[in-house]
Formats: sequence, structure tokens, C-alpha cells
Amino acid sequence: MTSSTCSYEGCTRPVHNKDEGKCIFHAKEKDPQEFRDALADQIRVWRKEKATVWNFRGWVFVDVQRKDKYPLKKSNLFRRAVFPVGADFYSAKFSGKASFCSAAFSGTAYFYLTTFSGDADFSSVTFSGIAYFHSATFSGTAYFESATFCSMLNMAYTSFSILGDFTNTTIGGDVWLMWPGVGQERKRGRLLLQGLKFEKKGEEEPLLNLRGNALQEDCKLLIRDTKMKKILLEGTDCRLIEFHNVSWGKYKEKLHAKRQIVGDEHYLRNEPSVFGKNIPSWNKIEETYQQLADRFRKDLKHPAANDFERGIFEARLMAAKQKNEEGKRDWHNRFLLGAYKFASDFSGSIFRPVFWTLLLTVIAAVVYGWLLYDGFSNVTWWPDFGKVLKSAVAALRVASLDRGWFSSAVDGSLPPVSDFVRFILSLTAIIQTLLTAILITLFIFSVRRRFKHTE
Repeated sequence: MTSSTCSYEGCTRPVHNKDEGKCIFHAKEKDPQEFRDALADQIRVWRKEKATVWNFRGWVFVDVQRKDKYPLKKSNLFRRAVFPVGADFYSAKFSGKASFCSAAFSGTAYFYLTTFSGDADFSSVTFSGIAYFHSATFSGTAYFESATFCSMLNMAYTSFSILGDFTNTTIGGDVWLMWPGVGQERKRGRLLLQGLKFEKKGEEEPLLNLRGNALQEDCKLLIRDTKMKKILLEGTDCRLIEFHNVSWGKYKEKLHAKRQIVGDEHYLRNEPSVFGKNIPSWNKIEETYQQLADRFRKDLKHPAANDFERGIFEARLMAAKQKNEEGKRDWHNRFLLGAYKFASDFSGSIFRPVFWTLLLTVIAAVVYGWLLYDGFSNVTWWPDFGKVLKSAVAALRVASLDRGWFSSAVDGSLPPVSDFVRFILSLTAIIQTLLTAILITLFIFSVRRRFKHTE
């Protein structure tokens, strides 16, 4: 004896298709117009009963099929629909094109294991709650153009046969775009994030969290015409992201040039609370900068790659300033990296090494003139330019590694210099020689980084 109720687990509706033993909502074969009428009746019941969740679990949605038999011409089942509570589309199937254009989800939009056999149109949709597309399958293009996300967007293990298009999408809250899934036998396709807009819709600051996504050759992410300041990238391999016409946040310290930075560094410095308990380490941010430098160098965008290389050293310096697991700081790297930054802005400035070299030469000339030529000890209104010139020449000869200067100028000095003065002169010459060599090396590094690559 056949059952009079639907065979789908948990469904008590009467059987519509006897061959399948299922109700009109779970059956595969049905009249689209009849299905639409039943859907409208069901929604009226949910509204009347004030249901907390609209349950579409396992439903098979039909709209456009067999145009010679059915009169429907457009797919518009949920076009401009309003979902005042959570909508559960778990394991549902859309046989043709699915249209949610301009719909509004007030609660959680649950599309776990949902199958979209054709294109899926979510353009201009507003998701006020979590948009959950875990393990959903899009056989056509998924359009999320001009959609608004105010909370988490979960696309873990989502399959895109063609493309997930997020053009002109608005990020209105703390949105977490989670798209990992290594080792799954599912085609994951591409995601296009283009022209993203960040507009505050509630109490939370608009932020797109792309952290921890597993990208591979079959799982690509393209970002175009977007401001990256409000996008977090730590933990996602940026070498596999394609960037086109994007702008980055800027970081400016006193006496240092501006530097392009990722959103992770911006928020770690200014508002670490956005990370919750998962605050990234500076070592992780260093890894992100290394990947970005490699990516932009590969794309022949060398000025940006140069900036990200500076970011690598800045992240190392910040890591050295923090205590490690043993409660100790890395004073060695902190000193070396701090000196590197002070002297040449991590080889980002050509002017700095030149300036410090000239200043060092002037200071050395003053010491030589004061101790050896007495050129600055009795200056009143007019210096002895002869002795000043000798002091300058002495400093330049030391800077040029002229070994004969010391024996001719110091040893041949009349009257002879004392042992103490000789020691001070020797120490000054050694320090000047070492620092000059270092600064010239940094100058060469800066020039090489600036001009080795051309656009």
C-alpha cells in the first residue's frame, strides 16, 4: 500500500506525483504554474502562522521548462521577494534559471548543498544576516552584482562551473568570504570581486575578510577596481590572486615616505579588535607581503612590488619589537632592522643614504679640523678657509679609502699630535670608513630597487 504523504523525510504534505511518491514541492515532475500557485499558498500560511523559518528543504523548483507545453516565459519565482525570517534552502534544486533579483533576506539565507542547474541571479539582493552557500553547486554563472552583504558570506566548498560574479557588490558590515576546500572532487571555478563598495549599514565597520582561503589553479580569485584598505588577506596565498587596478591603504611615518599597506596591517595598528580572538602575528603579515611582492613582480608592477618589499622588512621589525613565546624580544634584529630603516627606509629612499653620507663627511671634517688643523678652535667672524678646506679634503680622502692620508697628514703633522689625539683620529677614520661603506652599499641597493625594473 502506497503512502498518502510525501516520502521526503519530515514532510507530511499529500503526495502529488504518485510515481515519485512526493508532494508538489519535492517532486521533480510537475506543472510550473501549479507549483507557483502552491508556493504562493504556502508562503501565505507561513506569514499567517508567523513561522520563524521558511523551510524550502529539498524542494525542486521549476519555472522555465518545456516552453511548448508550459506558458511561463521568465524565471521570476523570487524576484523582488521579501524573506522576513530565515530562509532554509538546504539541498534544494533549481531546475532552470534561479532568479532572486532585488530580493531581501532579513534572516539567515541558508543555501547549504543547494543545486543551481542554470544561471543564478542574486543581483541587487540584500542579505541582512548570514548568507550560507556551503557546498552549493552553480552549474551556470552566479550573479551577485550590486548585492549587499551585511554579515558573513560562507562559500566553503562551493562549486562554480563558470563564474561567481560580485561586481559592484556592497559590503555593509563585517563580511567573511570563506572559500576554502582542498581535495574536494568539485569544480570551484572563479570568483570575481569587481568595484566593491564599502558602506556602513549597521554598528559594524564594513570589512571584507578573505583570510584563510585555500586557492589553487582550479580555484581563482580576481579583484578589480577595488579599494584594498578594508580587505583582509592574511592566510590566503596572494600569489594566486589576480589584481587589476586596485588601490591600497597608505601608511606614513614621520621622516619616512608613504608606503602601500594591506588592510591587515592597517587594522592591526589601529583597530585590532576587528580580528576578534584571531589576531594575526606580524610574521603572518610578513608572509602576506612576500606573496604580494612576488605577485606584483610577476605582473611587472614593480613600484607596488617595491612597496611590498618594504612592508616585509617593516613586519619583521614589528615582530622583533614584540615578545616571543619565552617573553623575550629580538634585540639583535630590532637594532639591525631599525638601523636599516633609519638609514635608507629599507632601500626605499635614494636620498637618505646620500644625506647621511654627506652629514657623516661633514662631522668627520669637523673632527679632523678641530684635532689636526685647529681650523675651528679660534673662529670668530670669519673662519680660516685654508684649514677648513684641508679638513674637508681629509674627510673625503678617508671616505674614498685613501690609506696614505693617515701617514702623510697625521704622522707628518708638525708639531706631532699626542697619542690621545692620534687615537681619536684613528677611531674617527675607522668609524667614518665603515659607515661610509655601509651607506654607499645602501645607496646602491636603493638605486637598484628603483631602476632595475621598468614598467
